[in-house]
Amino acid sequence: MAGRFLGSSVGIACVLFACGPPGETVASGKPPAPPGDGSSPTSQTRTFAMRTVLLGDTHRNGVAAGWAWQDYGFDIDDHYTTKYSLDTCRLTSGAPISVQVDGSLGVDNSWGASVLRQLQPLMQTSQPSQLASSWIAQGKGTLEIVVTGLSDVPRQRILGLTAQVFRGGVYPGAPAFDLSTSWPVLASSLADGQSLAGGAATAFANAYSTDGVFVSGATDGVIVVDLGVAGDVPLSLTIHHPILALTLDADGSRTGVLPTDALAGILAGVLDPDEVRDAWMKVQSASKLLCADGIDAASLKQELSQDQDIFSDGTNGPPGMCSGISIGLGFTVARVANPTEVQADPQPPPPCSQ
Repeated sequence: MAGRFLGSSVGIACVLFACGPPGETVASGKPPAPPGDGSSPTSQTRTFAMRTVLLGDTHRNGVAAGWAWQDYGFDIDDHYTTKYSLDTCRLTSGAPISVQVDGSLGVDNSWGASVLRQLQPLMQTSQPSQLASSWIAQGKGTLEIVVTGLSDVPRQRILGLTAQVFRGGVYPGAPAFDLSTSWPVLASSLADGQSLAGGAATAFANAYSTDGVFVSGATDGVIVVDLGVAGDVPLSLTIHHPILALTLDADGSRTGVLPTDALAGILAGVLDPDEVRDAWMKVQSASKLLCADGIDAASLKQELSQDQDIFSDGTNGPPGMCSGISIGLGFTVARVANPTEVQADPQPPPPCSQ
């Protein structure tokens, strides 16, 4: 699946990436490479909280469109795939050939192209991105990206950055999304499950910034992003082999480049279809309406198996069966206070049968 990183047009994307014409051997749906002349990191630590999230149903300018998912993601598997491609993993029996098709920049996002469309009728909304962003604005949860080593220099080029990612818990009140906002983190996102001093369970040791675009680099961990798309329990997606990128400048925003006045980013990686099924069943269990009129686990498992477009490790190629679902999410963030509090994870809802 394909998209255009950090914007709703190729022109905007190419401000941030060295884009060439569609069809080049090297896909342009990649984050920028590390700077060859990067400076050393500073000692500063900054926290950015997700403020809005774009699931694939809406462009960054707020216009809803069935193809908006093409704006979000990366070329994860180094394959620029069409319906004629033979150098891919095998789709599950019954899956449409469109599942393996990338768009103009080779960006993979079967979540936005397929899974979101399957779940959206159950989400009790025609605009899931708007609902999920409203859930964040109400302080019900967020994603916190804590970066050490950034400077105050615009379009900074820095090597050796480090980053940690935390799940934000319930904020006490309405978040202002500024340096007065200290958002508690969930215990499950801590390395030791107890203390911020032990760091996050998910950390990036080789992050960098190229011309003001922060790139997380690779990690063996996962990022869990909580999406408030139906009822009171979020859809918690576990993204494997995650990679983050977001625009930066001295005060946490970058104007004149993106069609937004907020700092904008992309989160991409691979979903395990069984984990997506289990996550949705928890959402469904928390809603009397969905318990009565939702989807059963076996049927959802079958549908998700037909959305698999990539191997679970993020690679692709014959002759194996596709086992993972690529995902790309757009988001905006605001700079907030560094976290100081830990919050216990909420208890999962009982199954529908109880």
